[in-house]
Amino acid sequence: MPKPHVIFIMADQLRYDVLDAYGDQQCSTPKIDILASRSTIFDQHYTPGPLCVPSRSSTATGLYPHQHGAIINGWFKDEREHGEIKPDVDLIYDRLTDSNYRVVHGGVQMFRMVPEFEMRCPEVEFVGPPSVGRHHKDLQERNLILGDMTAFRDPVIDYNDGMPIVSAGTAPRVAVFPLREDLFYDMTIAEKLSDLIREHDPDKPLALMANFWLPHPPLWAPRQFAEMIDPMQIQLPPTIGHWFGGMPAMQLANLPGQLGAHITMDQWRLAWSVYMGMVSLLDKCIGRLLAALDHANMFDDSLIIFTSDHGDMLGSHRMYQKMCLYDESARVPMFIKLPGQTSTHHVNELTSHLDISATILEVSGNDPIKASVGKSLKDVCNGQLSSHPRKFIFSSYDGNAGRSFAHRMARSATHKLIHNIGDIPEIYDMIEDPYETKNLAGKKRTAKAEKSLRSALNQWMEETGDDQPRLL
Repeated sequence: MPKPHVIFIMADQLRYDVLDAYGDQQCSTPKIDILASRSTIFDQHYTPGPLCVPSRSSTATGLYPHQHGAIINGWFKDEREHGEIKPDVDLIYDRLTDSNYRVVHGGVQMFRMVPEFEMRCPEVEFVGPPSVGRHHKDLQERNLILGDMTAFRDPVIDYNDGMPIVSAGTAPRVAVFPLREDLFYDMTIAEKLSDLIREHDPDKPLALMANFWLPHPPLWAPRQFAEMIDPMQIQLPPTIGHWFGGMPAMQLANLPGQLGAHITMDQWRLAWSVYMGMVSLLDKCIGRLLAALDHANMFDDSLIIFTSDHGDMLGSHRMYQKMCLYDESARVPMFIKLPGQTSTHHVNELTSHLDISATILEVSGNDPIKASVGKSLKDVCNGQLSSHPRKFIFSSYDGNAGRSFAHRMARSATHKLIHNIGDIPEIYDMIEDPYETKNLAGKKRTAKAEKSLRSALNQWMEETGDDQPRLL
């Protein structure tokens, strides 16, 4: 049998709860809805690390961040090595090129390694500017004026090699993108990748890794999208703008707490309206890819996976951006359409980005990455019961640009434990309190669940070589 095409689509900082597939009907995403109608929808899907570089690196390797080595973004020179994938770690890109796939990486490129990604994977094709910053620089070199991008930024305390420093964090301020829609980064990537699909020889298996930036801050979009939703008509989740008793001080000191601490409800509403407009723009970009696949008669025969690297607090718990382990940040959307799939169903078992590479490799007829701790989801996509469902799911955070506050999460079907290293733990009943507003750590009613989660977390940290202190 011919190998299926593989189309992997990753958004950046997309909350699961703004999509119709997860119950929200306020945001216009007709193209994503079409994909969802022919996909398996995973309702309890988590990122192994709520940050761009660690999450994307886990997707490509099937390993937790502290296993593949990229535990932070590593923007600071002194911290760069902690944002790099170890040289002996296998990548899914190598497996696909070795099995005669045409492998294309389009858009955002957030893999760091030595030698660099392009040199380490010379058979991979790279399409589009590798970052929004590079794209904006290209626009400026063409004398196209973007305006003062520092207007989106606020001073924050971050850490470089253990020392607190003043850095810049993108705040939830909004604006209108001042140039034509086709000059927006994601539209540029969508057009380039759509052209590539239309020109591709369908007899050659294609593995396209399409990495979008939307709806990542800064919160701006072309006017049509920035102003498409009335802020006063949005039904906000009940946790927006609220800090809850039992939350550790560490959450306030961390970057999301710093950026969200003094934002008013009116400002959160405005942020949500532009964010949701950006999600609609993402939908338009994805629609271009789906239309190109249909035009090339490749849609039906493709394995299509859609997800996001992490979510966005966007005011939940009075926090902004990702970098924490509450569900708005750590839980993400994921759809998988198998070749030939024409209907939809939901899967409620716990799944992880670690499973993505395992699924792609099995469906494409390749052996799994040996060291991977992910598991293929092909069977559950076919409607079968999982032979080995996870009892727990795990995630971690170790800092943003540099190593700073460290957190670990263990999640069962009913409860979540957050190990805030150096501060108090949190435990939430995810059935009775899905918004995580009542910290039940140390309470009798959750003693059994807490003991089980503590044991599971410590065992996971031991087995995966995590060098952070255990939860005593």
